[in-house]
Amino acid sequence: MRYVFTLTHGDFVALHRLITRRLTTLAKANPKLFLVNLLVWTPLGIAFAAYAALFRKYPEISHDLSVVALAVLLGVGLMIAAGFYKQRIHHRSLLSSNSWFLKQQTVDLDSHRLRATGAYGKSSTPGLRSRHWSRTITTCICSSTTRRPLFCQRACLIHLNH
Repeated sequence: MRYVFTLTHGDFVALHRLITRRLTTLAKANPKLFLVNLLVWTPLGIAFAAYAALFRKYPEISHDLSVVALAVLLGVGLMIAAGFYKQRIHHRSLLSSNSWFLKQQTVDLDSHRLRATGAYGKSSTPGLRSRHWSRTITTCICSSTTRRPLFCQRACLIHLNH
């Protein structure tokens, strides 16, 4: 079977969110991320509490402490802004009009392999002998009511479970 499709901006964003959610689930990252956040924010909370205590205990140096607080807040704000800026640069290149993600793509599926061809390359997965695999992909790709191919979680990310 051959499927030819072109992803829209919305399709690609939805696929990216789906992949991120699936990889986070497979890596069991939510508890790990919680622990990392706890390890980072606990010392910061203690530092902020100590800073507030210094501010109250020594009112004569409150101006100097205010300058330090302003510098720390400015640094944290710039770190957060830099993260968003990096993400914007990536999205701009991924979703540009000449991006291969938004070009026409072809998926060929037979009983022995899955082959994907895009504007800038080819990929093949040999050794697909399972009829269930083929049926799952066919069902998911052809399940669109608008007759446009859709990739659902099970079809796109089934190989991540293995």
